[in-house]
Order: sequence, then C-alpha cells, then structure tokens
Amino acid sequence: MKIEDVSKYYNIFNKDGIVLSYQGPFLQEMIEEISLVMNKKLSSYSALRMNSRYLSLFIEQAQNILHYSSNTIKEEDGTRMSHGLILTGIENGNIFIISGNPVDKEHETVLKERLEELKGKSRDELNKLFKYQLRNDNLNELSKGASLGLIELSRKADNVEYNFDTLPSGETFFSIKTEYFTKQE
Repeated sequence: MKIEDVSKYYNIFNKDGIVLSYQGPFLQEMIEEISLVMNKKLSSYSALRMNSRYLSLFIEQAQNILHYSSNTIKEEDGTRMSHGLILTGIENGNIFIISGNPVDKEHETVLKERLEELKGKSRDELNKLFKYQLRNDNLNELSKGASLGLIELSRKADNVEYNFDTLPSGETFFSIKTEYFTKQE
C-alpha cells in the first residue's frame, strides 16, 4: 500500500459513515473484544444507545466469518482462526454492519438458497423457522449453521443485503450487510 493512499481510505470511510473496521484473523476471543470496542466507539459517535440487538447482529456476523471462512486454520487444541472483514457505521441515523470472507463453492450454494428462502418472511415466520431449526438434529453442519445464523440475522436486522464476488484468486467472496434502523420511517 502506498502511504499516499491512506488519506483516500480515510475520506472514503468518513463519506460512507464507517466508524470502525477490522480485517484479519478472527478468533472467538477477538470477536468478544472487538464487539466491546465497537459498542463503545459507536456510542461515542452518536447519541444512539446501543442495545443487545445491535451486539447480536455484530457477533453473529463475526462468528459466521469464524466458522465459515474458507481461509480457516484449525489448531491442534481446537482453536479456529479465520480471515475476513467486518465494519460498522452510521448512515442516515441508522447503524449498519458489513462483513465479508471467502467461502467454498459448496457453501456459496447453501448460502444463496437459504438467503433467497428467507427473503420476505415475516418476523413470526422467522421465529418459527428458528425454533424448528434448533430442534432439527438431522441436518448437516454446514446447512444447520448457515440456517441458524442467517435466520438470526433476518430476525434481528431491519434490512439484510448480500453479495457474492469472484476474487482474482478465483475464490468466492461472500459479503453481507445488516441494518438496524434506529428511527422509525
């Protein structure tokens, strides 16, 4: 990276309302620490009071990176370290969280199917689906994890957007944006 480009990123982040971002390895302990920092940082940038709904969205997106990034290293002690990106900010008085990470082709298919299935469901339908998914033990780990996490995001967020890109390496990069509306429209 050229030193001259730092101010460009600073200006982009300011223009887009990004308050805090992190890119790199994700460990469970880091997710807990980053969520505390983000909560404090967002609170200091705004009169908005953070609550458990925001923290739940943040933690769920960070854990999705931890569990489903194709760039995951599993240590002998069972510790997982995955790579991805997460950022949060304020836009038009509402809070957003965007996360992204490379995913396997198989997981891309599962994610696309599940996200399309969840679009347009009411909160009541999502709550019922979440309870059903918790009780259904015969699903494979990939499907169950994608389902529970995505249902949780859909239940808690006021808006969910997603995207799949192909990286220069040929890997698929999955991005998801959740929005938490702090004012009613």
